[in-house]
Amino acid sequence: MIRSAISHGHGQPAQVVAFDEAVAAAMAPDAPPDLLLWVDVSAPEADEPSLIGTTFALHPLTVEDLLHRNQRAKLEEYPGYLFLVLHWFSSLDVRRNAAEVHCILGRNWLVTLVNGDAVQPVETAWNEFVHGHARPPAGPDGELYRILDNIVDGHVPLLTGFEDRLDRLSASVIRSPEQDTVDKVINVRRSLVHFRRTLAPQRDVLSALARREHALVSEKSVLYFRDVSDHVQREYEAVESLRELAQSVMEVQFAVHERMQSQIIKRLTVISTIFLPLNFLTGFFGMNFTHLPFADARLLYFALATMAAVPTGLMLWFYKRRWL
Repeated sequence: MIRSAISHGHGQPAQVVAFDEAVAAAMAPDAPPDLLLWVDVSAPEADEPSLIGTTFALHPLTVEDLLHRNQRAKLEEYPGYLFLVLHWFSSLDVRRNAAEVHCILGRNWLVTLVNGDAVQPVETAWNEFVHGHARPPAGPDGELYRILDNIVDGHVPLLTGFEDRLDRLSASVIRSPEQDTVDKVINVRRSLVHFRRTLAPQRDVLSALARREHALVSEKSVLYFRDVSDHVQREYEAVESLRELAQSVMEVQFAVHERMQSQIIKRLTVISTIFLPLNFLTGFFGMNFTHLPFADARLLYFALATMAAVPTGLMLWFYKRRWL
């Protein structure tokens, strides 16, 4: 689905118009300098990326990228425009719920394309643009900044969610280090690794925009891109810390598990030690003799008392040393 809107000045409500009409107005030789065209495409049909490519004279490699998903975050400069690929995560299951956002920045136009349903960061920026509530800076790079800012800020609740989940799993591991808890910790760690792998190139993209390496990024927008770059850098460091925390939780689980095994082995050893003298006594008195050496009843009672006293004394001694 393609939707188009034209703004004639920053802070003024944009006019939602048909695609052909919007393109004709933006590409006209006498187009006002403050005119801004935004074309947003979500869940595109098969011919719509090619239509965008033809309309804005995009390079064939750009059109090819628009048709394919699962790309690495990147920033590419072509004659007359910049092409960006970014990612946004809508839930803690980052390996499944990742949205790929394609942005194309021109002189007085901006194209955004999402291969699936519309995503919240783009929707928020679009509504601000249409209703004239957009924050500074102005221009197409200003709209791009707002999209990037929404994407980066949208990851903060995810980081908080990861931290809360690890705290709960850490407490659960200490109470009962079961295999189900271990599997959950491993899944969280895998999600954090995927999150980190996605943020790393995205951090490079924002860093390049913050350095104003491209002519289409105005000087007034550099400070804003620098702020977003700083935010994504902090998020990257937070993911690193959470990944280390997940590793620590796994190590704690293994330590608790080994301690429980040691306690079990110690108890079994104590039980074996208690029954060892009993085995000796019962074996000695249970032997077959031609003439019993302990035929006296008093010796029999003494032997029975010894068999009762030895394990009792061992149990009391083990209890006193806190082995039981």
